[in-house]
Amino acid sequence: MIRLSTVLVVGAGASAPYGMPTGAGLRDQVLRSIGSLWLVSEDGRLPSSEIEQFKTDLSTSGFASVDAFLEWRPKWAEVGKTAMAAVLLAGEQRARQELFPPHGRVRDRWLEALWSRIGAPTWKEVVQRPLGIVTFNYDRLVEHYLCSVAKTRFGVEPATVLKWCPVVHVHGSLGHYDSRLLNTVRPGSAEIADAARAIKIVHETGDGEPQVEIARRLVDDAHRVLFLGFGYNPTNLARIGISPETNAKRLPPHHGAHPRQFVAGTHRGIERSAWRKICSRFGFWENADRLPGARLSDFVQRWLD
Repeated sequence: MIRLSTVLVVGAGASAPYGMPTGAGLRDQVLRSIGSLWLVSEDGRLPSSEIEQFKTDLSTSGFASVDAFLEWRPKWAEVGKTAMAAVLLAGEQRARQELFPPHGRVRDRWLEALWSRIGAPTWKEVVQRPLGIVTFNYDRLVEHYLCSVAKTRFGVEPATVLKWCPVVHVHGSLGHYDSRLLNTVRPGSAEIADAARAIKIVHETGDGEPQVEIARRLVDDAHRVLFLGFGYNPTNLARIGISPETNAKRLPPHHGAHPRQFVAGTHRGIERSAWRKICSRFGFWENADRLPGARLSDFVQRWLD
C-alpha cells in the first residue's frame, strides 16, 4: 500500500521488458525499416533521396541513438522524428498486447507489481494513494495499463485516472493518450505525423516547458522518488530538478519515518563504483539495490509500501 507521496521516474529500461526498442535498438530498427516507411512531411511524402541521405548520415554518425544524432544534426529532425514515430507506434501496438495476461515473452511485469502495491478495493481508496509518474519515454504504455485496469475494476474514465496519477512525458510523447489509438490495427500516415510532432528532442525541451515544470513540481513535492530503468544522465536529472546542489534534502529511511525526500533507483548495467559516484553526487541512497534477479517488479514490490 502506498502511504507516502511517491513519484516514479521512468526511463527506457522500464519499457524494454514489454518489447519497446531503446537507444541503439531503436536506431537499428529505424535504419532497417526506413526504406519501407511511409514518411510524410507537411508537404507530402518525403523524397527517397532525402530518406537515403538521412539513413547514411545516421548509420555513419557513431551515435548510439537517434535522439543524440538529431541533437547533432537538427536538419534531420523532421525525418528522424517521423521515422522514430513510425517504429515506436508499431512497437507500442505490439507491447500493448504484452501488458495483460496471458503474457508472452514478458518476465518482468512491473506494472502489475505497481498496481498490486496500490492495493485498494475501491476507487475512493485508490485516490488516497499519492502517486505520480515522470517518464522520459515517448510511449504511452504506463497510462494505458493504469487506465485500462481502473476502467475494468471501477468503471473510471482515463481523465479521472490521470488526474489522480499524472503521467508527465518530459521529452514529449507519441501524442495525447487515447485508448482507442492503441487499439487500432495499424497507425496510418496521419497518426505517424501527429506522433512525430509530439516528439521533442533535448534542445527543444527547455526548463520553461509546461511538462518540465509539472515534472519538477511532482519530484520536488514527493516524499519518495524511485527511478525505474533510468540511465541517470545528468542533463535529464537536472531537467527534473535533481542536481548536486539539491541533494541535501534527501535522507535514507533510517533517519525517520517521513524523510524530507528519499531517492532510490534501479541500476542494472551500472558498475558498483559508478553507482556509488551517482549516489554521492545526487544524494541517492546507495543501498537501494534490486533484489536477486534484477527485476523492476522486485524493486517496486520492495520499495512501494
